[in-house]
Amino acid sequence: MKNVKKILFYLTIFILIISWQLLSGKTTYDYFWSYGFSLKLANGLVAYRDFNMVTTPFTQMFFAIFLFIFGKGIHIYIIFYSFVLTLICYLLDVLYGKNGLVVVALMFISPNILPIFMSSCNYNFLLFLLLLILILCERKKVNPLIIGIVLGLSFFTKQNIGILFILVDLIYSFRQKTFFKKLLGIFIVFLIFFAYFILTNSLYDFFDQCFFGLVNFEKENNYHRGIYFYLTLIIFGVSIVYVIKNKSLERFLLLAYMFIALPLYDCAHFLLSFYAFVLLFEERRFKIFSKVSIQMIILVFQFILLGNIVITNFKEEAIYPNNIKYLNYFYHPKEIIQKNNQLASYLKKYNTSNIVIFDTNSMYYKLTNDYRSYKYLDLLNNGNFGRLGSINPIKEMRQLDKNTIYVFNPKLYNEYDKYSGSQLDVYTLEYFLKHYKKVDSILDFDIYMLKSEL
Repeated sequence: MKNVKKILFYLTIFILIISWQLLSGKTTYDYFWSYGFSLKLANGLVAYRDFNMVTTPFTQMFFAIFLFIFGKGIHIYIIFYSFVLTLICYLLDVLYGKNGLVVVALMFISPNILPIFMSSCNYNFLLFLLLLILILCERKKVNPLIIGIVLGLSFFTKQNIGILFILVDLIYSFRQKTFFKKLLGIFIVFLIFFAYFILTNSLYDFFDQCFFGLVNFEKENNYHRGIYFYLTLIIFGVSIVYVIKNKSLERFLLLAYMFIALPLYDCAHFLLSFYAFVLLFEERRFKIFSKVSIQMIILVFQFILLGNIVITNFKEEAIYPNNIKYLNYFYHPKEIIQKNNQLASYLKKYNTSNIVIFDTNSMYYKLTNDYRSYKYLDLLNNGNFGRLGSINPIKEMRQLDKNTIYVFNPKLYNEYDKYSGSQLDVYTLEYFLKHYKKVDSILDFDIYMLKSEL
C-alpha cells in the first residue's frame, strides 16, 4: 500500500509538471529556447557551428534524441523533460527525506509564480539530476567506471560546474583504487564528444563559445548588486564554513553545485543554489512537519497554481489544440497566434528566406515558420558570441544577403532600460540601427533593410 501511494504521488507530480508546461503560454522563457536548440539538433543542425550556445551540449543532445525518435512537437520534449524533473523529485525523497521534499516544493517557486523549471534552462536541472545520481552512486559504492561516466556527462552538461564535480571527486579518490577507473570513465565521455566535434567541424566553435567566450560572458553578465547577490554571499559563507568543519565528498559536491548562482545572481539561479544549501544540512530535519504533510502541501499548492493558470488562460477565447507547427498541444494566447499569422503573411511579400528577427519571442517565430537559423543573430545576448563578443554578430550581419529582411521590436530597448540585469547586446543593436533603415511597420515590429539597397 505504501508503494502504491508513492507511485500515485509521483505520477501526480509528473502530470502536474506536464500540465504546467503545456498550459503556461510562455514562449519567451529559457526552457522554450532550450526546446528550440534541441529541435535544431533533431533537424540536423550542428551546435556551435550552425547556432550559438554558451553551455556544453549534452542536455540539448539528450532531448534531441527523443525529438528525433518520437516526433518534434514540443509536447514530446515536455514529456521527457517532465520525466527528468519527476526523477529529480523521487531521488530527493529517497536520498534526503523531508529535506528533499522541501526542495521539491522550492522547485515550484519563481518570482512570477511560475515553477522555476520554466524560468530556468533545462541544463541546470539535468545537471541537478546528475548530481543526485552521483551522490547515490557514491553512497552505494557503484562501479567507479560508471561514476566517471556520470562525472564526464556533468562536464558536458554545464562546463563550469561539471569541472568542479570532477576535481572534487578525483581529489577525494586520488589515493583510492577507484581513482583510475573514474578517470577512465571521464576519458571515455570526453573521447566520444570530441570525436563528434571533429567529425562535425565544430571543435573550434565549441571552444570559442563555451570557453574562450566565458570571460566576456562573466564581464557582461556579472551583477554585483541586488538582494540575490547578498543572499548568495550569505549562503555561500555559511556553507563553506559548515563544509570545512564537516568534510565529506557529498557535501563538497553539493557546495560545488551552489556555484551555479554565479555570475547572474538572479532569483532563479539563487534558488538553484539554495537547493544544495538545504540539502547540506540533512541532519537538520523539519520536525514540525511530517513527510506526508509536506507531500500534501506540495500537491495542494500545485493544484491551486495550476488552476490559476487554467482560469487565466482560458477565461477568454482560446484555440487549443491549435494547428501551429510543433506547438499543437502547447497553449499560447490567441493574440500571439494571430500576431504570428499576420507577421508571416506580411513577410511572404518579400519572397526571401533571409529573415532576421530581433525580439524576445524570436525563437517562437523562427520555429513556427521554419525561418532560416543564424549562428549569432537568433539569440542576441551579451556573452553568447565567443571570444570576439559583439564583433561576431555584426560580422554575420554584414555577410548576409543584401536583400535580407530585419524584423525589429523597439520594445527590446524598453526591456533593457527597465531591467538592469538584461543580457541584451545593445552594442550590436546600435550598429544595426545606424547602418540599416526602417522601410515599414507591422504590429509591434519595424521592418528594416540595408540602407544601400533602398
